[in-house]
Amino acid sequence: MFAPLRNDSEFYSQQIFCALKRPVEEQIGMRFQLCSGRRAYGQRLIDSGNNLKDVSVVM
Repeated sequence: MFAPLRNDSEFYSQQIFCALKRPVEEQIGMRFQLCSGRRAYGQRLIDSGNNLKDVSVVM
């Protein structure tokens, strides 16, 4: 949903995600929960052939 800050080595904090989420909700005209994106990301990793234990560690 939101790309890492720099070269997959820096990530957003929960507070930043919440601040980014509001304008996105306004732009798309729909409210959503951040955990929905997390679940979808995990499922995409599994569907693309990644090992379930590896996905679990990443999540």
